[in-house]
Amino acid sequence: MTLKTPFKNQPSPPPSEEAGGGFLLSRALVVNGESSVVEAPAQSRLDAVLRRQLKLTSVLHGCESADCGACRVLIDDKIAASCTVFFCDLHDGARVQTAEALRESPRVRAVLTAFMAERDTRCALCVGGLTVTAAYLEHAQYMQVASPVDEALEGANCACTGRGSLKRALLAR
Repeated sequence: MTLKTPFKNQPSPPPSEEAGGGFLLSRALVVNGESSVVEAPAQSRLDAVLRRQLKLTSVLHGCESADCGACRVLIDDKIAASCTVFFCDLHDGARVQTAEALRESPRVRAVLTAFMAERDTRCALCVGGLTVTAAYLEHAQYMQVASPVDEALEGANCACTGRGSLKRALLAR
């Protein structure tokens, strides 16, 4: 007896093989508000894809362990360390936002201005991550509450001044 079902159990098409022996995946992403299809090796880290293929230079490659915050992005409105996200882990339609798109927010600009006024740093490696953190907190309406700010800053640091300057800038009115 053969069972008939309305569903076709068809596997998704296999990834194409890359010249170097890895597998390329194709994902339809919305990056900084623009839809695009991105093809990259399955085990590429998202920070590398954003920097090398999409030329988004605010995403820095730092620690590969979500400890510095230099590679922070928003994925579907949640903070993520792009150095720990593999390209194959993204779903089709994932919304990725980087500091390039977030800097235009008046509140984020105020945070960046407060940070620049307060700190005595030279490298600016933390600015992209601070921008993403500020946008996340603004979206979540937590900009003036210390506890969520501490939580959001987990894994973000300023190499020159520590986390205190980041927190003070985020809480600045």
